[in-house]
This record gives sequence, structure tokens and C-alpha cells, in this order.
Amino acid sequence: MYIPALFKGSRCTEEELDALAEKYSGYTGLKKEYVLGSSLRVTLDDFMTELLKDKKLMIGRYDGRITGPAGIASIEGGYLSQEKIINECISKNPFLKVWVLCGYYDAATPFYAAEYTFDHVFLNDDLRDNVSFTYYHSGHMIYMEKESFDKFRKDAEAWF
Repeated sequence: MYIPALFKGSRCTEEELDALAEKYSGYTGLKKEYVLGSSLRVTLDDFMTELLKDKKLMIGRYDGRITGPAGIASIEGGYLSQEKIINECISKNPFLKVWVLCGYYDAATPFYAAEYTFDHVFLNDDLRDNVSFTYYHSGHMIYMEKESFDKFRKDAEAWF
């Protein structure tokens, strides 16, 4: 019923749309009105921000069991913008250190995206050294390849 309705588009009757939105809502937990308002086409980013909107939370992209405050973060260009959160956390706690691990072959977090993000946190000069980067010849999951995992373990022991 769902796929044919997407193909029918505006030729769907109100009754068909209502029934599909009711089922969609039941499967996903989204409000039926939201599903109808999105013409039955809810993107992943919309789902992440809408599901727990009434609790002012959003769900994580890599693990839906993880939630974060939706009011602090914002979605820009389809991606969660963390700059404000990072700035507030480090500014409020100057002892907080952030260690960013980067995989050269990571398609989920493309190479140099982390550097770009932290370049736009705009920390005071005396707090910039609180952020450090380490690079691995791996993808997103640096622990999958033994060489990267071994390097990570040594790096972690030194960092902590």
C-alpha cells in the first residue's frame, strides 16, 4: 500500500492518505499529522528531529538509542551542527579535553569534516589546545583493522 501510494502522489484519496499515515505513525512513533504534512515522505533527518520533539530531544544518527538536546543543536544542510555545544562545554569547563579521531577513508564523517567543525567552534585562544586530532588509515570504525586498532590503543593510553 505504501509504495503504490508514493507513486500515485496527488491521485491518492484523503481516505487512503489518512489510513497510510495512521499505519506509518504506528510503525514509527511519529505523529500522524506530521506524516500527512510530509506527504508520507519523512527523511532520516526529519525522523531524527521529530520523533522526540515533544521532549526537546533528537535521536542519534549512528545509534537511535542515543538522544541529545534538540534545542541546543541545529540541523544545517542535513547534518547536526555541534559547534555551539562544543563551545559552551569547553568554555564552561576549561579542563575539558576533546580528542577527535579521524579515519582517512571515513564516508560517514568525511575526511576534514571534523577539522572544519572545530575551526568553527571559535574557542578562545587559551582553550584551543583542549582539542586534539589523531588520524588513522581506516574508515569510520578505526577498531576494525588491526593496525589502526593497535595505533588507537597506544594513542588512547598516551592521551588518557
